[in-house]
Amino acid sequence: MADKYGISIEVVQINDYVESINLYTGGSFDGVALTNMDALTIPAAGGVDTTALILGSTRTAMTASCSRAPATFPRSRDAT
Repeated sequence: MADKYGISIEVVQINDYVESINLYTGGSFDGVALTNMDALTIPAAGGVDTTALILGSTRTAMTASCSRAPATFPRSRDAT
């Protein structure tokens, strides 16, 4: 997908969940994967304007992926 849109993605593992959010909030990273409530609270409390892509699931916890830039995604051919 990155090649198709001409972007470069580097995935970095941070072994501390809260520290990964703090690094994102502090500007060290352009994106982070986190739970939906943390996505709605921690970056906002730090004054970071964030776009959240919330991925739903049937489990009790959901995950969100956040980025600093407004996210645009190609429309699925199956979308109504």
